[in-house]
Amino acid sequence: MYLIPIKYHGLNYPKGIHPKIIEVAGHFDTVPLKDRKISKNIKISLHTEYSAKDRHMKSIRSSVLKTSLRKWWGKQVPDLWANIQWTKDFANFILDLVKEYEEQIEIIEIHPPIPRKYNWNTFIINYQTFYSIVKQKLLNAQILIENRNGFLLSGVCDFQILSSIIDKSKIDLGLIIDFPQLLNYEKAKDCENKLNSVMQQINNFKHNVKAFHLWGQVGRRSHAGDINDYFNNDEILINNFYSNLANIFLNKNQKYYFIPEINSGNENKTKNQCLYNIVQQLKNTGFKFI
Repeated sequence: MYLIPIKYHGLNYPKGIHPKIIEVAGHFDTVPLKDRKISKNIKISLHTEYSAKDRHMKSIRSSVLKTSLRKWWGKQVPDLWANIQWTKDFANFILDLVKEYEEQIEIIEIHPPIPRKYNWNTFIINYQTFYSIVKQKLLNAQILIENRNGFLLSGVCDFQILSSIIDKSKIDLGLIIDFPQLLNYEKAKDCENKLNSVMQQINNFKHNVKAFHLWGQVGRRSHAGDINDYFNNDEILINNFYSNLANIFLNKNQKYYFIPEINSGNENKTKNQCLYNIVQQLKNTGFKFI
């Protein structure tokens, strides 16, 4: 099975791995790509609004996007997929953001709404509207949805529900598994049996999985360190995780995008060294980078 590496922020992959895709921020406080001096010679994975931070939205023209906010941990954050008009304005925001870079957009990474206000039926209706607008200009882009703890797509059962909807509805939407978020939500990072159970259930929807995120956790600091740090250097859990990952995804005919969301290292390793460790562990498990 092959992994397509995506360059994340300032991280450098080990020698011999040359990413041809770069992740670019596409949340509501970002400026158009043409103003960021992004190379025209690389493909782009656009990471869109994920509803976790206060947004000033100074460059947002849509009053609907500006006023569709909810309180979250004392912050005013965007309320994703609030309604059809929000969805239309969100799609047009994306098109404005990537103007002059349309052919370079390979991935649009979206995020789910919160569950207490929205369900899968309303999300799918909104998503189909979003898709019809975005695909008019971004013909080559794959749209993938990532799990977010506390949102409509949080746990393994949520993945199974959405995957079944994708299969039955034939909608064009792929899945991204953020493994640390998924295992945290399922409380599976400290229990071998629970870890095995969660990982094995992924087989039920792996046919719709197109990408995955890996990162570490140091204490309560997320996106820090490597998988060893995430599992508190428990060799049994670390080996168990990679073994399950191989059992699920090792298929010589499949390719998956790999996004290492590592923002910092730990007291003994830089963030690049943490990436090297993850890459080497993936290689040792049988994955190949292309």
